[in-house]
Amino acid sequence: MRLLPTRFPTQLTLLCLVIFLTRLPFLSPGYGNDGDAWRVADAALQMAETGSYTASRLPGYPLYEIVAASIVRFGSFVLNAFSALMGVIAVLFFALTLRKLKCRDTFPATIAFALTPVIYINNVSSMDFMLGLAFGMIALYFTLRGRLLWAGVMLGMAIGSRMTWGAMLLPLLILSLPESGRPDKKQSAFVLITLGVGTLWFIPVWLQYEWGSFWFADMYPPLVYVFYQSTAGFWGSIGIVVLSLLTILRLFRGPTPDWSSLLIDLSTTKGRRLLIASILGIALYLIAFIRLPHDASYLIPALPFVLILLALWFSRRQFLVLCTALSLSPFLLALDNHGVYLPGPIFFDHSERTSQIAYVEAVLDVAEEMNESSLIVAGNWLYKIIGTGRERKWSRSVEFVYLLDSAEAHGYLARGWTIYFLPKQELYNADVYGFSLPELGAIPFPSDSSSN
Repeated sequence: MRLLPTRFPTQLTLLCLVIFLTRLPFLSPGYGNDGDAWRVADAALQMAETGSYTASRLPGYPLYEIVAASIVRFGSFVLNAFSALMGVIAVLFFALTLRKLKCRDTFPATIAFALTPVIYINNVSSMDFMLGLAFGMIALYFTLRGRLLWAGVMLGMAIGSRMTWGAMLLPLLILSLPESGRPDKKQSAFVLITLGVGTLWFIPVWLQYEWGSFWFADMYPPLVYVFYQSTAGFWGSIGIVVLSLLTILRLFRGPTPDWSSLLIDLSTTKGRRLLIASILGIALYLIAFIRLPHDASYLIPALPFVLILLALWFSRRQFLVLCTALSLSPFLLALDNHGVYLPGPIFFDHSERTSQIAYVEAVLDVAEEMNESSLIVAGNWLYKIIGTGRERKWSRSVEFVYLLDSAEAHGYLARGWTIYFLPKQELYNADVYGFSLPELGAIPFPSDSSSN
């Protein structure tokens, strides 16, 4: 018995291939703009060399870190390509999910999902988000198919790549409920398997770092930054403008005769559960983002729920306009704190990536000529410097550190060391440790290159 029409698998396969090919030009240089991607690579190399688990940062991302350790020696391009491959798998299962939900616009919605800027950019860097998204989309599809055992395993794997995927358990649990609405043994098994598999992945973290690894704090960013990350930083300039306009239009004009892209009756139990699960999934990840809004990527797990909800709420025509806007969004009109640029976010990200590598190379060139008793506070540049230095087999004659507390700074100065800081890292150090490096005698790093 055929589950899918003959043409659909062929079309979907071709779409996935094209999406993967669109990633190839952006897989280098380096591991990506996010400093955490370079920390993953550094931890992965340590694991490959020592054979024991090393977290890139706490609370740990063990599944992705362990996978990265197995391939990191092949270089940044291969590790980035792995992210691209996982992204394609996520796209594949999102399309299958839409097909299962009887979406009339599966391919436009799938393309929009794949080309939403936050997805595209993470597809070409060495972060864990695409691995988690792949497992999350497989779990969603299996849940809708009633394959709860495998859904639990897949969601547990997603949790192993990033703990916050655990929030997806509640929406999926709602979607998995039987017609009576009362949980049975299948739902109990689903929860236990999800939590069990997810917990297993964090055993290496606990053994290495104990319970302290699960508690962490970070500074809350400015509200302007939070707003940007949750809007243009996620959807792109074109995407957020069109989404906002369509939302206003829908609120004031109501439904239109071509209602809607998803052929699901919201008056039925299935329709109501899909609506509730989508709203809950969005709410949970929005709350988590508001608590720690450092990166638009933290909202990635909410994206499939947002698109499903909009496919239910927008008219079909409105939804197709949104899909078109999201498909254009990575290629046109990037926005940052310096202005608006005609090339889109993926081109802007790649340009930033290239210029950052060039800056790091310049830093290493200058550092090679410095006195051995020199300490450089590198802040967010540290792991890019370590990774780039390793690739060019640079022998360090000076010391690089992330940040310095007051006691450490006084200790180095007392021993006659000269302390330098890279641009803006004295401000970061002051935010974290509450004292001024320049006032202690630290001086700006003597590089002719400027950083971003």
